[in-house]
Amino acid sequence: MKERSFECPMNENVDAMEVVTETGGSLYGIHNLPSEMMVFLFSFMEVKDINNVRLVCKTWKEFADCPRIWRQLCIDDFNVCSSEPATFNYHSLHGKDWRKTYVDLTVDLCGEGTWKGMSKWIEPKGFDHEQETTVTLEFPRKSKKISGQGSTVNYNTPSSFTIDGNFSSATKFTWSKHFATHTSLYEGELDVETRTLQGRIDYDDGRTKWKGVFLYKRKTCCEES
Repeated sequence: MKERSFECPMNENVDAMEVVTETGGSLYGIHNLPSEMMVFLFSFMEVKDINNVRLVCKTWKEFADCPRIWRQLCIDDFNVCSSEPATFNYHSLHGKDWRKTYVDLTVDLCGEGTWKGMSKWIEPKGFDHEQETTVTLEFPRKSKKISGQGSTVNYNTPSSFTIDGNFSSATKFTWSKHFATHTSLYEGELDVETRTLQGRIDYDDGRTKWKGVFLYKRKTCCEES
């Protein structure tokens, strides 16, 4: 069972609610639990399971759509700390609907999409020009794996690469960028509000050691179309 930082206010005066299925029958053994307890139990489920129990009946759908569950999922999976989505720049259009915020973050930010930005070496000195990078990335939140491919333009010459890596937490990640002649290690952080990936680059082939920085921004759906 997944750990979540979710509080159940058991001191609230909540009447027991019978869960009635679409066919008119009741779910014996569960129907006498208070609503808050049902929401508390649902909060331990994985996202796919929460979406499944939404289909059982209208009452369970109300439990599964509880804003506190989806707010905590946004905090746990995306490190979103705002008290209301309306103050969270990424998806203010959803108002207080944390479930829609979570769904859009999952599909739009973490699904396959184009990121564009720059990288540059800061050591050794004298090789500090910016290199334009365009990469297609995908990082499903459940697997925490990162995969992608793209190209970097260095002195007007494009170089293709592939990427593989993983997230070590909700926002921190490492990946290896594989070029034809070398591999560089990237460590950085995802900023959900600004839709950016940024961090540092390390390259060491045993003879040369380079250090650099990078900043990629997720293109919007309108920019990609």
